Order: sequence, then structure tokens, then C-alpha cells
Amino acid sequence: MNDDMPWVNLTQEEVEELRKQKHKLTNYGREQLKKLKEKQETKMTELTKEQRQTIEDALNSLPQPVRKGMYATMEGIEEQLARGDKIIFYMSALENEPNGFSMHKMKVGDE
Repeated sequence: MNDDMPWVNLTQEEVEELRKQKHKLTNYGREQLKKLKEKQETKMTELTKEQRQTIEDALNSLPQPVRKGMYATMEGIEEQLARGDKIIFYMSALENEPNGFSMHKMKVGDE
């Protein structure tokens, strides 16, 4: 019988084994997330400084409620780069229309 959770029909040894497996999976997940983040950061270097600045300015022009998803966040740009896209898409606000937005595309690495 399990002392920690008497309503669960597992032995104390089975509970301990499950805890060990959970710990292993948690560590594995952290490591995979770390690798993914490093890969995304490496991919950001494929953009020139000017390209990064252009995208940041465009995304910053968007109202906060619109800053979601693949085309309106830097995380979305990183995701496009991480999957190997050679042309990335991003959004910006239209200057003369308060609720207007525009989509742009940019070839990775071009000046």
C-alpha cells in the first residue's frame, strides 16, 4: 500500500519508480527546450543587422493585442528561421490607418 496516496492502488516501490521516470522526463524536456532555443538563436544570425532592425521596428509598430503568432512576434520569426524558411513573413501597422496592418516578406540574408 502506498502511504503518500492511499487511494492509488500502487506499492511504494511503484510510486518511487514513477517519480524517477517523471524526473528523467522533466530533465529530458528541459534539455530539448534548451537545444531548440540555442538553434533558434543561431538561426537569428542568418538575418543581417539591418534586417533584424527592420523586423523589430515593424513588430513594435503593432498594437499590443495584435502581437501574437508567427508573423507578429520575434518568436514567430525565430520559428520561421528554425524550420529553414528562406523567405520570412512579418506584419507591421499601417501609418495612416489606426486599425490597418500589412504583411511583408524578406529574403533571409539579403541586404
